[in-house]
Amino acid sequence: MYLEIGIAVVVLIGSYFLYKKLYTEHLNYPSDAKRKYVDINIVRKGFIYTGILSAIIIAFINMAIIYADQKEEATYLENYVSIYDQMTYPDEITNTIYTDYNLYFGGMYLDDGKTVLLIREDLPQSGIDYLISNDANYRFVKFNYHELLSTRIQVEKVLYQSQGFSAIGIDDINNQVFVELIVGTSIPKGIQEFIDLGILRVEFINNYPVLT
Repeated sequence: MYLEIGIAVVVLIGSYFLYKKLYTEHLNYPSDAKRKYVDINIVRKGFIYTGILSAIIIAFINMAIIYADQKEEATYLENYVSIYDQMTYPDEITNTIYTDYNLYFGGMYLDDGKTVLLIREDLPQSGIDYLISNDANYRFVKFNYHELLSTRIQVEKVLYQSQGFSAIGIDDINNQVFVELIVGTSIPKGIQEFIDLGILRVEFINNYPVLT
């Protein structure tokens, strides 16, 4: 926003000096001291050419900014997810599902000391057969862990620029990303799409957590 305003100011100033230059170059001082003023069409052309050039410059700058932001986000997401892809689990069943069916692995949690695997609903039959044959505890969920991580990263970037943000995390049991906002805070528009998908849950708390 500030960049566009700055460029607009520069364009106005540039247009003013262009006008003066054209005006001065076309002045004529004959012997009778009468002035011949510049043709108004020349002035109009000057403004038009300046406006077109400015629009092109603004467009290229905006494209460069968007590309840089997208590249930064992609790199951050790639580095974040790569850590997840290098994880290992001591439990053989969990590790096998995580390794061989990574696209369908939605996480895990412990229930009375037993591992419960979270598996995306479209797990191939071979994966289901493996779970059944090994008497594994599992339940189907909608999102895999990559989707949860990606959502967390994107939501986090929006919330860091907002007021009232308290905490963010992944709720494995409910297969969602959760966000804590202070009561009275408006939900940023940039995260509404994730709420609509059901992958993001927003909770409101009265005060920021106190570190002790």
